[in-house]
Amino acid sequence: MQERRNSNPVTLFIGMIMFSFFSSAHTQIASPVISAMVADLGITSTTAVGMISTLPSLTCIPSVLICGKLCEKASKKIVWVIGSAIWLIGGYGAALFDSIAMVLVFRGILGVGCGLVIPLVTAIPVDYYPGSKAATQIGVNTGIAGLWGALLGILSGALAGSGWQTAFLLHLAAIPVVVIGCICVPSRPTVLPETSSGTDVEQDKGKLPGVVFLYAIIICVSMLPIMACWSYASVFIAEESLATEAQAGTAISMITLFSAVSSLLYGKIAAFFKRLLPAFGFGCIALAFVFLLLFRSYATVIIGLAFLGLSMGILVPYVLAGAAMASSLARQTMAQSIVLCGTYAGQFLSSVWYTLATWITGSTSARAVFNFNMWVSIALTALFIVTALFRKKEN
Repeated sequence: MQERRNSNPVTLFIGMIMFSFFSSAHTQIASPVISAMVADLGITSTTAVGMISTLPSLTCIPSVLICGKLCEKASKKIVWVIGSAIWLIGGYGAALFDSIAMVLVFRGILGVGCGLVIPLVTAIPVDYYPGSKAATQIGVNTGIAGLWGALLGILSGALAGSGWQTAFLLHLAAIPVVVIGCICVPSRPTVLPETSSGTDVEQDKGKLPGVVFLYAIIICVSMLPIMACWSYASVFIAEESLATEAQAGTAISMITLFSAVSSLLYGKIAAFFKRLLPAFGFGCIALAFVFLLLFRSYATVIIGLAFLGLSMGILVPYVLAGAAMASSLARQTMAQSIVLCGTYAGQFLSSVWYTLATWITGSTSARAVFNFNMWVSIALTALFIVTALFRKKEN
């Protein structure tokens, strides 16, 4: 049986809230002010615009894998503090320069920090909550991460009127977050692992099943239209004159807010849609573009971005759970790391995907690119519907 040390449940929960801060903060702070950065920095390349949001996803990939190894040698709390420091340097450092090249350098540094802190949002509860309580807290951490993201998106949009550098001051919030987290979370885990001599935790460390890599490909592909919309939402809103920068920040915050909602309800949603779950996830992406493109109002922008959040809250848990269930106990963490790498690869490649779409459509307008992604999302939805029906006939 698992041993447990005593800990204050209230202070521990507050600490968990702090650990959830970094999940999407880097994207939510930047996305509402990208249009302001484009104007201030004189950016003309669509790829450079997209990389403001997506470059951290590339530099995040190696540090995600390193995070797991570090956590085997040191406490997750120490890894979190190190990652937070790197995140802070990269996040705030970008605001000190008026060159897009230097901004991207620091966004890359921020990504290294992201790779060390983001996996801990769902990994830390198992050290402090026993059994099913850990699973419950993982869901709570995911939901709180969405609320953090929504709050930061709203604040970033509100500060955008004073310049994007002012909005980037929000990165400094990491300082009190880390201080409070360090105070509230015990240095040593309060739940000790099972010590039964009959259990060999090193068993079955063979190759990962091929389906794990299929899940990584699925989430990589899904991130192309999702991040193309997320990264360029403020540009689209400005082009269409649908809202102010502050309102754009509020609208973009709907992505993480509704991602949190669908993540918390994932079990019920999965039970309802069953084999059609991935089709429903891609269908939500398509609906996001439909509302953004076919209805020209601020209200429908909010609805569209809410659907985008729903898709993320469905597809990310779908692939993570699928990869874990397909793998042996000893290989589940590595399986999820592979899927996370697929996620971040898709987020980074979305900027290239956006540029490719401008070439295919012959237009650099966000509307043209969003229209292209709408049809791609509809096609992917149809593909997963056919796949689900084929699998049903096989069974």
